[in-house]
Amino acid sequence: MCLLFFLKTSLKTLFKDAELLDSVTLEAPGKVVGTSTIECIRSGAVIGTAAQIEGMAEKMQKEVGPLHLIITGGIARKIISEVKVEFEYIPNLIFDGLIQIYKLNH
Repeated sequence: MCLLFFLKTSLKTLFKDAELLDSVTLEAPGKVVGTSTIECIRSGAVIGTAAQIEGMAEKMQKEVGPLHLIITGGIARKIISEVKVEFEYIPNLIFDGLIQIYKLNH
């Protein structure tokens, strides 16, 4: 198992600490090399996160063999169009798991 996280927190910190930057909507920029600040931020956030997922999946497969990659979370839907490895998207995996735990205990 591997958890990759903090994209939303990283973006919030970027805009808080770099006061001259305006917040941008998170969406795929269409190309890796941006020609504006907004495109560069989107490229780093969206395509960079997708590359991180792909790189970790590749390293994990080398270490343990074939795997079933699951991507979850609300912000993940902004990233998955750029992920080029096979995966299953389960948007509410954690909440679904918590519901199952609750049902088992009640």
